[in-house]
Amino acid sequence: MGFVQSLFGQPNPTRRWQFDPSVPLVLDLDQHTLSGVGIGERVERLSSLGKGISRDAIIAFPALGLAVSEADGLIHELIVYFGHSAEPDGGNFTGTSRYRGLPLDLSFFVTEPWLRDRLGEPFWRDEDENEVILFYEHGQREWQVEFAADGSLKCWVICPPLLADEEQRRAYGVTKAWPQSPTASRRKV
Repeated sequence: MGFVQSLFGQPNPTRRWQFDPSVPLVLDLDQHTLSGVGIGERVERLSSLGKGISRDAIIAFPALGLAVSEADGLIHELIVYFGHSAEPDGGNFTGTSRYRGLPLDLSFFVTEPWLRDRLGEPFWRDEDENEVILFYEHGQREWQVEFAADGSLKCWVICPPLLADEEQRRAYGVTKAWPQSPTASRRKV
């Protein structure tokens, strides 16, 4: 690492990216992707989002209601925000969402019962005084759906399964066995 990088950190990888409005902004929950780009892919695949704010391995796009965490140029998490005051720097997602091939209207107004009715029961539910997190397990992907203390949808994280780790399950107080099937926590239709 050069002196300038050690002094100021890594340069913003999005500094030359240009927003491309012709690329649809779609959160595809069936594929666990954002505009066709998923976990483990090069962060440059999201260059159509334009210049973001890069800090501490997070690249944020508040005008779009998005962020990604990255390591070594690869996407580790996709984070979608819904304009809640509990996430004041997140923004409000400006794209569309799809689940089971159909539109899924995700917004600040979504509540936990509404979402459970559409997605089924989560693998685990964690609650503290600030938020509720629903953990939906899909094989190599986990959805962490976060609701603020007022019950409104705050953000949606797609990532490798945190709860696959036994220590994390203990930390969250998980009392059920880890699912053997990637569809174990999905509701049957």
